[in-house]
Amino acid sequence: MNGRCLDVPGANIRQGQTLQSFDCNGTVAQQFTWNSRGEIRMGDLCVEAYGGKGHKGDLPPGFPEAANAAAKG
Repeated sequence: MNGRCLDVPGANIRQGQTLQSFDCNGTVAQQFTWNSRGEIRMGDLCVEAYGGKGHKGDLPPGFPEAANAAAKG
């Protein structure tokens, strides 16, 4: 995935949004953080990884696919 970044399609940042691999461009749609609990986050959303291929069949198994509300705790 050289030169590719985790990306929110159309910068439509919302719970349940499917993520994609996209050319790195530094936009808000690619501003994820990695916290000390090992979570990949965007604001108050936490990325969840699912096994298998992405919805378009273009992602490796386990690639983060959906941004969902983070569990409190």
